[in-house]
Amino acid sequence: MSPLEQSVDDALTHVVVLMLALMSVLFIAIISLSQYQTARAQHREAQLAKSTLDVRGDLIGGLAYDYSTWEDLVEKLVAGRDFDWADENVGKWVFDNNHFNVTAIVAPDGSTIYASVDGVRTDADVHTILEGGVDQLIAEFRDGAPGKTHSALLSDKGAPTIAAIAPITPTPDVKKPRSKYHLLIFAETLSGATLNQMGRDYLLPNLRRTGAAINAPNDGISIPLITASGETLGHLTWDGASPGITLLKFAIPIWAVLCIVFALLMKFFMRTVTLSAQRLRASQHRATHDSLTGLGNRALLDDFFELSALLEAGADAKPLSILYLDLDGFKQINDLHGHQAGDEVLRTIGARISAFVTRGDLAVRLGGDEFVLVLNAKWETDGIETVGRTIIESVERPIHVSGGASVSVGVTIGVSLAPHDGTTAETLLRQADDALRYGKALGKRQVFFYRNLPAEPGDRDSRPAGPRTEEPDVRSFPIAIAG
Repeated sequence: MSPLEQSVDDALTHVVVLMLALMSVLFIAIISLSQYQTARAQHREAQLAKSTLDVRGDLIGGLAYDYSTWEDLVEKLVAGRDFDWADENVGKWVFDNNHFNVTAIVAPDGSTIYASVDGVRTDADVHTILEGGVDQLIAEFRDGAPGKTHSALLSDKGAPTIAAIAPITPTPDVKKPRSKYHLLIFAETLSGATLNQMGRDYLLPNLRRTGAAINAPNDGISIPLITASGETLGHLTWDGASPGITLLKFAIPIWAVLCIVFALLMKFFMRTVTLSAQRLRASQHRATHDSLTGLGNRALLDDFFELSALLEAGADAKPLSILYLDLDGFKQINDLHGHQAGDEVLRTIGARISAFVTRGDLAVRLGGDEFVLVLNAKWETDGIETVGRTIIESVERPIHVSGGASVSVGVTIGVSLAPHDGTTAETLLRQADDALRYGKALGKRQVFFYRNLPAEPGDRDSRPAGPRTEEPDVRSFPIAIAG
């Protein structure tokens, strides 16, 4: 072999070795990255699956609260014990239209005065109908669990069931302890049809209940279903996303035949990963945002507070301004112009509130006609009041709705300031809500600060009591949810 031939042979050998090395590195990289992407995507899906149960509980609780403020419910059932009326207008109606399997009313002494299972009245006690911690759920609410309602995962004959509680209080009274209220309980069994619908809503394919945990990509991914009492009722399982497997199906044949298209394979890989990430982001957006207004929901608000480091102490505490907004006059729009007009008004108000959000701020719709605006900046009281009055002026501008009508609503705002008023999300939201209630009693369309409320509860006699029901949303009776 001549020196030239030896040189060419050596060069070709070097090229072959280099190509083999590149192909080996590419193969290892593809395998490793595909496994990482699959694990990452499935971890996000697990977080999403957990949040779907909370969101479902909030939805059931919202409907329970709507019914619990219905004056007819108190008159006909709590006071009148008209069980035939209750069958037609509550038990059977809720089952037929909302697919809630259990409806019950619990007296202050813990006894069940009415219960309906699958739309049929029963004499059974709610404590025997629902297991897995119904006593604990009731006790937590009566002991002051945050929020107007309280929900948890329970058991109905061994089947996982989401139950929510709301106080029956058409005439609120903040001085009346929760232990004195009758309670309305709605519960929805997580049947196969319900889980299928939830899976479609939140992009969790083939969502189902299984007995054992599954964490194999070919069989599905799962999280445990744990009741309020700590009992495990199997697992919530779905067909997990597998962007890595999708990648391998396309990349390996190409890698085996055409190593020269290494750059194209990487581009394809990035495209696959990007599409998977977009699908997951879309699912997460639906789980954390209000579908009507596009604003955040309570889940996003909780995440925001957690990331805002509210619990830092002393001089390091992060300054936040919590503005709790409640619309004035919204019920009349529903009554006079219909639900479509009401939805148009809420969308417009949501857009107007969003205009006040800058980097680091957050605007959410809590439900009905209630909104929260979190300003993540250090403001003096006068500055916040100016912002609040500007919001009031913006909200009050006329809104043109379908049919050519021009309508307008007002808004009352309660404000709490961190760290001056508190350093936890629960405290600050409650204080802003207290300021809002106090303000509505003194005069609407104003901004009220928690720090300006009378120091002693006895000095607040003019405040409205209990949950605000001054303007119940007429769309609450009746209402149905899909699935």
